[in-house]
Amino acid sequence: MDFRHYLQQLQSKLEKGSERTHYSTLENLINSVILGIKSTVEELANQAGIPDFTVRKNNQLLGYIEAQKIGENLDEIEKTEQLQRYLESSIGENLILTNYLQFHWYLDGKLQLKTTLATIENNQIIPASSILETEQLIRSFLSKQEKTINNYYDLAYVKAAIKNGAMGYLLKDTPSEELAVAIRAVNKGYSQLGPGIVKKLLTQFPANSPQNLTSVPASLAELTPREKEVLRLIAIGDNNREIAKKLYISEGTVKNHITNILNRLNLRDRTQAAILANSFFTYL
Repeated sequence: MDFRHYLQQLQSKLEKGSERTHYSTLENLINSVILGIKSTVEELANQAGIPDFTVRKNNQLLGYIEAQKIGENLDEIEKTEQLQRYLESSIGENLILTNYLQFHWYLDGKLQLKTTLATIENNQIIPASSILETEQLIRSFLSKQEKTINNYYDLAYVKAAIKNGAMGYLLKDTPSEELAVAIRAVNKGYSQLGPGIVKKLLTQFPANSPQNLTSVPASLAELTPREKEVLRLIAIGDNNREIAKKLYISEGTVKNHITNILNRLNLRDRTQAAILANSFFTYL
């Protein structure tokens, strides 16, 4: 990665101020890393409720990049409602937050790595002593494997969505042309499922729950009363802010409880927690 050229380009446009001024500079940097990578500026990102860039490899969606103005405090941006909404959605599965000089990488909604490529003093960009961490962060972001529907919990999520009225389910790497066709089909009353999902629902999702979920998991008994309250609210679809308001606790405390719940129950994320909780709601 040619960070030297990247920083020179940022410096040359620095007085223009807006984060949009530097879109093309960041776009060129990301596109140069790996063959087949294509980052795209989403011109209607704010209206669509998505970050500034989508990043694809060979037309398959890898993740998103949210760009802020040079010098913005990323730790403060992370606390905003918008960023928290990203992290709690599928966007947070692979997301970079950057002010062009600092980079925060999130995987599955959790911060993985923070790096500083340069600082700014008196309107001058000063490179950091090392670029290796930033290069590692970007390469890790671009190497993330796309999620597929390949286990009980994912299939249960699809089945539950359809049971509750969803007309279809597509993977997030669905090409825009196919997505448009699917939307039009659903509008006409047809159901739409992504390639392979129907077969997996029929062959891998038995009529009854799998053996490991037919009895109450012993680990449920290890949850504290407060953790059970949080888990019940996750089960009905409440987000962290709603849980905090109902239980009169802070959002930070909610996050701590969710981390403990996932660890105790050996679950990957809150989606699995919601599915498990709905399966054994009467035991919570």
